[in-house]
Amino acid sequence: MLKIYNRDMELSAVSLQLSVYSYQFTVISKKTWALLTQKSKNCLLFTENCIHQRRTSLWLELRSGFTFVELLVVITIIALLSAIGLANYRTVSQKTRDSKRKSDLEQIRAALEMYRSDQGQYPTITDLPASFLTSCTGTLTSGAKTYMDPIPCDPKNTGSYQYTYTPGAVPPLSYQLETTMEVDTSGGTCGSGLSYCVKQP
Repeated sequence: MLKIYNRDMELSAVSLQLSVYSYQFTVISKKTWALLTQKSKNCLLFTENCIHQRRTSLWLELRSGFTFVELLVVITIIALLSAIGLANYRTVSQKTRDSKRKSDLEQIRAALEMYRSDQGQYPTITDLPASFLTSCTGTLTSGAKTYMDPIPCDPKNTGSYQYTYTPGAVPPLSYQLETTMEVDTSGGTCGSGLSYCVKQP
């Protein structure tokens, strides 16, 4: 059985439907409201079929998703933020490793100064392991006393980092500890390809 209502009652019914769905949606655009109003004018018979038609139309209008352009903008922003975050993380990691290198060289210098205080001179070639090379697993000793064990490893190149002894005056009167930094280059004048060095006080 059909029931006919005037247009004012029909608009009230549409408002009632909007209030039913308001718990799911906060904002209804002017475009959506205009479409709903137009559809209500085209359906003066307030039948079950007409109610279902309005409800379905309202649901589809309010459930419309993002456009391709909007998704593209969001993806671009996320990509930019990720790139900036990755660059900052890499820089922080490099600075952290450089700080570790500085700390390691200071520890070696402290050990050398302690050795000189006890022995009256810096270590000679005979005080160091064979081949003039001390890997990061080596030690700095004199007799029964150990001044450094083990010698620190480079925080990045742990498999190949070595400290090389270059003979000069006998007994040694000075030393220079050198390393390559990733970011920090404020280490004074060093050897070729090296960017940071520490000398005796």
